Amino acid sequence: MSYPSINSVAGSASRNRDAILDALAPFLEQVVSSSKGGTSNKEEGPERVLEISSGSGEHVVAMSRRWPDVELWPSERNEEQLQPGGWVAVYGAFMQDDGTFASEGDAKFHERFTSLHPDFGLRKVPDVEAVARCYGFVMEQRIPMPAGNWMLVFRLRGTKGKQP
Repeated sequence: MSYPSINSVAGSASRNRDAILDALAPFLEQVVSSSKGGTSNKEEGPERVLEISSGSGEHVVAMSRRWPDVELWPSERNEEQLQPGGWVAVYGAFMQDDGTFASEGDAKFHERFTSLHPDFGLRKVPDVEAVARCYGFVMEQRIPMPAGNWMLVFRLRGTKGKQP
């Protein structure tokens, strides 16, 4: 299935950058401390973090400056296989759990995307969590972010790594 290209709202990467880095800090700092403490597998190389849907690359550049010991892989799609214990963070606007919108802006955002394709649009967090469970993930944290957005952190079931 082919989907239309959608660019992000101008300036949103800059506005959200610091809040995203702060929300990811406990997870990325745990990656750094594991790698320096000798708990990572040195034969596999440095710890890697895949950023999916990197867009302009502003967030991955900021992460590389803040965590230079982590190998960051920007991408526009998932090209890597996540290891057990690895985690995925999803950032953005979501519907409220009851299917309503947190703001008029979220409703307009949803309308913009569904007008481009009926499969696009905001989702309820429990629905995203249910899909993640089908692929072996458990939601570890649901972090409130500025402007009514959320950072959802899912961990792939397994034993590698410890939770921050």
